[in-house]
Amino acid sequence: MAGKTASHINNDARPLTDTFKTLISIRNYRLLISGQLVSLLGDGVQILSLVWTMKVLTGSSVQMAFVLVADTIPMIIFGIFSGVIIDRGNQIIPRTNRRMTKRG
Repeated sequence: MAGKTASHINNDARPLTDTFKTLISIRNYRLLISGQLVSLLGDGVQILSLVWTMKVLTGSSVQMAFVLVADTIPMIIFGIFSGVIIDRGNQIIPRTNRRMTKRG
């Protein structure tokens, strides 16, 4: 291995652009990525509208921050334990629940 550079070690690999083009050519993958993009955009708009509503109704930045904390803390707390629960149990049910609640 001495004296070989990185270009000599991995010269058989296809360029990254070829694999990306191949991946994007799969219709189901494009649908999955598009759906995930729309879902993430919707989640962002929901959080923004919640914070904006609190700001308009109260005019208080502190209460706006409390709303953000109240939205984030449960995800952090339950996220720590959910990994252990999912690893030990039936993995089909938590995946279905996660899709239904759109959290996690």
